[in-house]
Amino acid sequence: MPYASSILQRKFGLGQQYDPDALKYFSTAGITAGNVTPTFYDNAASFNGTNQYLSVASNSSQSLAGTNFSISFWVYLPSLPVSNQTIIAKYANAVGGADWVVEYGAGDGLRFSFNNGSWYTGTAVSIVAGNWYNYVITYNGTTYTNYLNGVQQSTFTQAASVANTTSNTLSIGAFASGVSFLNGNLSGVGFWKRALSSTEITTLYNSGNGLTYAGIQSAGLTTNLVSYWALNQNSVVADSAGTNTLTNNNSVTASVVGPIATAFASSRQLINSFVKGIKGLGLWSNMVCWPLRSSQNQSTTGTTIYSLGGLGTFNGTKVGASTWMANGLNLSNNGLATNNQYINLPTSIGTSGLNQFAMGVFNANSSTNFNRFFHIEDGTTSGRNPFLSQAATSITTPNVALYLPNSGGSTSVPSFTSAVQVGSFNAVIGSKVNTNLTVCLNASATLTASTTQTAFALPTSITNCAIGYYMDGILPFTMLGRFDASNALVSQIYNLYKSTLGQGITLP
Repeated sequence: MPYASSILQRKFGLGQQYDPDALKYFSTAGITAGNVTPTFYDNAASFNGTNQYLSVASNSSQSLAGTNFSISFWVYLPSLPVSNQTIIAKYANAVGGADWVVEYGAGDGLRFSFNNGSWYTGTAVSIVAGNWYNYVITYNGTTYTNYLNGVQQSTFTQAASVANTTSNTLSIGAFASGVSFLNGNLSGVGFWKRALSSTEITTLYNSGNGLTYAGIQSAGLTTNLVSYWALNQNSVVADSAGTNTLTNNNSVTASVVGPIATAFASSRQLINSFVKGIKGLGLWSNMVCWPLRSSQNQSTTGTTIYSLGGLGTFNGTKVGASTWMANGLNLSNNGLATNNQYINLPTSIGTSGLNQFAMGVFNANSSTNFNRFFHIEDGTTSGRNPFLSQAATSITTPNVALYLPNSGGSTSVPSFTSAVQVGSFNAVIGSKVNTNLTVCLNASATLTASTTQTAFALPTSITNCAIGYYMDGILPFTMLGRFDASNALVSQIYNLYKSTLGQGITLP
């Protein structure tokens, strides 16, 4: 067990018998003994078969000329194609102008082909539609070997080997020239400059669960790993190995829970551990939170969003067609209120709870629009005044902004900004310390206080309070408190959430 988790267990008694308040939440929110939360998983990129693909400009790391190699990926085809469809290629749709391609050959199967003045195509591996498969192709200097779901399928040899080192773009989901588009899902695309052993491939398959990048690291499979693209909801362009960051062409998305869910935990145990931890910090009677992962708040077929905490019962109402997901509530507002997807909260929470501490955990779908976690409206203006919000001006310069409520409207309220990570979940925390509001955000591995603002005052009349209004992203957790929090306490709350309710959503 990780050291931090063992400390939490000793301090808070985590993992022991169920707390009465946790049991009450199970009963109210319908959390059964069978509910499980994925503690490690990835999502799969979805390609429409028409114009979507991922790409990166050619560089020497992508050449297979004169080297051993392995290429691995998970693939799901909803139907078997009637024409060839590309998985990954360094190709320009012309003999003599291409390097290599892994594709589904119509009426054939998954296969690797390469160019050395002429095209050479190896033995194909048959698959059926509607199933996830892990395919691996290796070359050890003399022999090409196909594996499917951890099992060797066939070998083939060619007198020639991959020789071209062209400047063709590397593409995932299409030929670089814009043909042979993939209609299906991909996840966990790995590229090594060595031949993986059969034992390593069995480990990679992991009994059908696959491995996240963290699992690949733990299994010692990073030797000569050039690139690993998880193609997940956190980022469809990031290369975990840091070599080849992709460009997203025509909005490839990752919204399907993929095949590499490697571990699950009892949702009851995670909720119980969080409740005991909050009580161990002495905060239970002064906080309320909303766990928003589908396994942790079972209003997935209704509109009630159940609250957890000793401050009171503040169940919200789900407004609009937001989607419950394993990693949170997906609010697709595109930074606007046009879709009207948010959680409406009781008016009374404005004066009883929303006054000193707030925490939001998020993964933004769009970093070009405002994403408002909490907002209130006072009684003197119709302007929307968000309490805590995430905003960004562009992909490369994201910001987190905490807006303070006042009667001046959203355009004039003061804000604080600091760079944060894009492409993964982040925690944003605001706490009133004495007369100042301290903004703490998790931009990397540690929480830091970034700035303070005096004259922090709430409106005396609250006419509306909501979570996720205007937000465009995945929201797994929100928390409000009636207490002043030091940086040490903020860190303890964040670490508690990360080790309990937040397991598996790759918090930094």
